[in-house]
Amino acid sequence: MRVPDATTFETLHQAARQLVNRQKFASSSISVQDGLGFPAYNASDEGRRLAGMAQEIYATPGGKLELVPRTCGGTDAVWASQSGKPVVEGFGLPGGNYHSSEEEFVLIDRIPRRLLLAAEMIRALSRP
Repeated sequence: MRVPDATTFETLHQAARQLVNRQKFASSSISVQDGLGFPAYNASDEGRRLAGMAQEIYATPGGKLELVPRTCGGTDAVWASQSGKPVVEGFGLPGGNYHSSEEEFVLIDRIPRRLLLAAEMIRALSRP
């Protein structure tokens, strides 16, 4: 689960720990190793600039793009950002319940707009 900051992670961690520590049977036990499996993702200044460009492009066909400058949780953006290149987090398909025990979904009517965003970002970044 993606969380926006360390405080939110700690709140989630405490709630999960309370559930894990409940014993249904006196003879039962559960052992859980937890923690942040991924380092936090922090957008660089150049990444924020790209995010602003993406928001402008996405607004043209009427979309609103909320990009995340920092996450504490699982995102491949953290690994990509370690290359030193700018990375934008939150570029995936719009929907909800990502990687959760709830039914994950994608809003298919928004896919064309996201494809347009990807194409226009490539076009903008390939100009000299």
